[in-house]
Amino acid sequence: MIEAKENWSLLGASRGLGLEFSKLIPSLGKSIELFLASRSINNFDFSKEDLYELYCEQIKMTNPHRIFYFAAGGTYGPYGRYEWKDHRWSMNVTFSFPAYLLNYFIKNHGSLKQIIFVGSQIAESKPDPHAAMYCAGKHALKGLVSSVQLENIPFELLLFSPGYMDTQMLPKKAWPREKGLAIDPKVEAINLLNLVRR
Repeated sequence: MIEAKENWSLLGASRGLGLEFSKLIPSLGKSIELFLASRSINNFDFSKEDLYELYCEQIKMTNPHRIFYFAAGGTYGPYGRYEWKDHRWSMNVTFSFPAYLLNYFIKNHGSLKQIIFVGSQIAESKPDPHAAMYCAGKHALKGLVSSVQLENIPFELLLFSPGYMDTQMLPKKAWPREKGLAIDPKVEAINLLNLVRR
C-alpha cells in the first residue's frame, strides 16, 4: 500500500520503462518525492564499481521508502566481437550495482519498504542470441532476488520481469523487434505501477 507521503528513488529512469513509469507517478494523487539517478540526469554511472558506496550513500540521504532499479544494457552481436571491458560494463550495470545496492540497504534499510529490480521475462530464463552478457546479468539478477527473497530481510524485494520493450535501447535488428514481440514501455509502466499499488 502506498502511503500519502513517500520518497521514491528511480535509478536509471532517464528513458525507456523508467521514464514512462516516472510519468505515471503524479496519477497516484499522493505526495511522492522523487530522486532520479542516471548518467544523463546527475552523472550516476552504475558501471563504475569504485563509486557504488558513494551512490548508495547519496540514495540513503533521500530516506527512500521505495527504490526502483531500471538500468541495464550490453553489447549486441557475437560475444567474441567485443572486448572484455565492454562485457564488464554490461555485467556491472545489469547485475553488480543492483547486487551491491541490495547488500547495502539490507544493512542500512532505515524507512525502506521495498526494492523492485527490473528483470527480463526472456533474458533471465532463456538464451538471448547476440546479447549474451545482458542475458547473463539478468540470469544472475533473478538468481540473487529469488534467493534473497527466502531470507528474512527487513523490506519487500521484488523482480518485475517484462518482455522486450520497443525502446531506443533495443537494437533495430534485434530478434524480438523483427518478430513483432517488442512491447510498448507505456504498457509495462502501467503493469509496474499496478504491482506497487497492490
